[in-house]
Amino acid sequence: MSQQSSESDVRISVLIVEDHPIYREALIGYLETRPNQFDIVGDVARREEVLPLVKEYVPDIVLLDLALPEETEQGLQAIQEIREASPSTKIVVLTQFRDNNVVFRSIQAGAAAYLLKDHVYGKDVIDNLLRVNAGERPLDPEIAQKLFDLVQHPPITAPGAMPLDKLTERELQVLELIAAGKSNHEIAQELIISYNTVKKHVSNILSKLELQNRIEAALYYRPEAGGGLGGGGAVTKPHRGSSLLSHRTEPTGAHHIEDKLGGVLPLITPPR
Repeated sequence: MSQQSSESDVRISVLIVEDHPIYREALIGYLETRPNQFDIVGDVARREEVLPLVKEYVPDIVLLDLALPEETEQGLQAIQEIREASPSTKIVVLTQFRDNNVVFRSIQAGAAAYLLKDHVYGKDVIDNLLRVNAGERPLDPEIAQKLFDLVQHPPITAPGAMPLDKLTERELQVLELIAAGKSNHEIAQELIISYNTVKKHVSNILSKLELQNRIEAALYYRPEAGGGLGGGGAVTKPHRGSSLLSHRTEPTGAHHIEDKLGGVLPLITPPR
């Protein structure tokens, strides 16, 4: 048997993480229609069940719902834990959550794809898993549009700079960790403070810097402008027409946006 034939016979190992039993069974059913392509190494409903299976099987792909159960923070933590335990495992988020903050944090944490449940059916699941396994980074068109809007049309605010001296030293530390993609739980652990204290600091940061959410805080934080731990620098507010992210020109059908989401993120060009 040739090397090409033997490689084509290797099945893609998949761990399914979905708390809704009916939807989980449907996903299992979809993949079982392709027994020569997929090997389901497990299906679980809770975050604490994920890591033992990831460490045991080192799956090629984890198909992950963010609500575990009914709390996106659980799913976001799961992404980070999977990436730390098995860097080679690719994480496909399949969820109902469209919130900009959740989308941004999922991709920043290391998700290879972000798909919406109400836009993905049967064969779509299989096709997207095959694409991810081949090295692509598929995004639901609605999510791609959100990211394009965020990059191309950042919120318009008053010109000038936002002095970081408005923030306390602790708030500066929290802001830097937000910009590094840390969750509130991770910030609490790193700074050895409570989760509720972190939430209070985040709220104060957004209020003092006149920002709407932690996405803006992460995008607007710029160490090269003099910010940092106690640096007393400034975070420059962008204007329409300016870009926080550098663009590369690519053939029609895809854009590569090199940005603070980490690395080069291929996006499907959204419909006009």
